[in-house]
Amino acid sequence: MRKLFELIRWIWIEVQLSSPLPVQKRIIPYLHKAKDTVRLLLKPYLTVYQWRGRNEGGPLTVSYAGLGYAASFLKSILFMEEPTVTEVKKVPIWQPGGLANSPGSDIVVIEATKRLVRKLPGKNAITLPFHVGLVLDVRGSWEEVKCRLRRDARRNDLRTVKKYGYDYDVSHNDQDLDMFYHTIYLPTLKARYPKLASPMSVQEAHQYFRHGQLFLIKRDGQYVSGALCTVHHDGVIRRSLGVMNAEERLIREGAQVATHYASIHWANRQGYKWVDFGGCWPYIEGVFLYKRKWGSAASVWPESENRQIWIKIQRDTSAVSQFLKDNPCVVVDNEGKLRVLVVPDDPDSVTSETETRWHKQYAMPGLSGFLVRSVKDLVDN
Repeated sequence: MRKLFELIRWIWIEVQLSSPLPVQKRIIPYLHKAKDTVRLLLKPYLTVYQWRGRNEGGPLTVSYAGLGYAASFLKSILFMEEPTVTEVKKVPIWQPGGLANSPGSDIVVIEATKRLVRKLPGKNAITLPFHVGLVLDVRGSWEEVKCRLRRDARRNDLRTVKKYGYDYDVSHNDQDLDMFYHTIYLPTLKARYPKLASPMSVQEAHQYFRHGQLFLIKRDGQYVSGALCTVHHDGVIRRSLGVMNAEERLIREGAQVATHYASIHWANRQGYKWVDFGGCWPYIEGVFLYKRKWGSAASVWPESENRQIWIKIQRDTSAVSQFLKDNPCVVVDNEGKLRVLVVPDDPDSVTSETETRWHKQYAMPGLSGFLVRSVKDLVDN
């Protein structure tokens, strides 16, 4: 059975990478929708779990049901430590009201297809895109592209690349890919996400490699980091990256930064239109902010546009308030636009200085402003 799933995934990736542009634009999005639909049809119910734990505000109880892709990430931002998990009930997908009805919880989280989310009640709820895509426009001269980067990227990151004399090679050699996979990609992934169950397989890496190239970053003649990318008609998509043996010193000295520089610089010189930094969770935290500073614009990530995260705030507790204040997020408003949700202590007392700070911290192309709410607003919505 495992080999069958690996074969299906291999075919799935190959179809997406090798299909003509009209197919990719018109058919592939429907295949993504069909994949999640088939998964639900094979298992036509969602299991509701109750997560119990604490954050800095106190005890927190969360009901969760869904496809399971985002569960580990959601636990990491909701709780200080791994919560206790209890299976509560199974709800058929044709009775979505049973998912939202969890009276014993402070927050209800449902991760599902857009079609199912639309059937959930809107009262006390916010809807998040499953992933936010971040894409940089690399058209024009190299100086024009550099001007699109945020000031901290130009002032700090590009200077670091220059300071340590990083350069890059573009490789199409299978041996280089194997070296990248085992000594750069896997160590970096395991260091960053030690609980990740399923990293990209070496077979998948070779699939991406056949439809793209490998950027290998060198310093003093030695490879220190790299990035695997695919070429997608008029743009470049980042698939994976890392530094040699996940060495912290290399990260501090900009070896990972140099992978961003290499892909952007190469795409611009080759006449491509954009570089896709990949999807981020819709919470504006480390990875999101890191990719934002490279001048990218936000949108719903095409590869997961059929999924959304629905969150209902049921109680105004100190733990709920702490979670919302600590985790500004990207939400989908009633018009389908992406906005940043911020939850201060008192929205009526927000100063112009605070609004300016929010704009500097979170604003970017593709985000249509801010939604400023209190916990009480969300509970009483």
